[in-house]
Amino acid sequence: MTVGAASATDMPIATRGRSTIIDTGRAISLPVAAALIFIALWEFVCHFYAIRPVLLPAPSLIVSTMFRTSSILWDNAIPTTMETVGGFVLSAVLGSALSVVMLYSKLMREVLYPNIVLFQLILFRRSRSPPCSSCGSASNGNPGLRSPFSSRSFPSSSPPGPV
Repeated sequence: MTVGAASATDMPIATRGRSTIIDTGRAISLPVAAALIFIALWEFVCHFYAIRPVLLPAPSLIVSTMFRTSSILWDNAIPTTMETVGGFVLSAVLGSALSVVMLYSKLMREVLYPNIVLFQLILFRRSRSPPCSSCGSASNGNPGLRSPFSSRSFPSSSPPGPV
């Protein structure tokens, strides 16, 4: 051990416990405080600028509406939760079965893997590109990411226009 460097085991037990409590307190209190400040600012902005609730409802209006319509929310929350869990379980089972089939069958791997990669590529590119290539905006500052559905992604007889 080097001189001047103290490890956690060299510190007295009382000091180690207090430091851990302080660190845990900070880890909890700072995000909670930031969230409360954000909600307070949101409430203030909604009331100070008289923003219509259709555009941006105040947090107090959201909470009061949730309590006022709680029976409707619970009636719809249970089927939605069941559908979400069912969809997750179904996708996990089918995805696992598909991966086992691709693992043990070279033919199925050769048939399915390129399509799986293609679907990932289409979803990845569509989420990071403008909806229309003629809008003139860059793809989030990265001209290399283009939508596979834009006219610039496919070869054409006419020269490419400005991006």
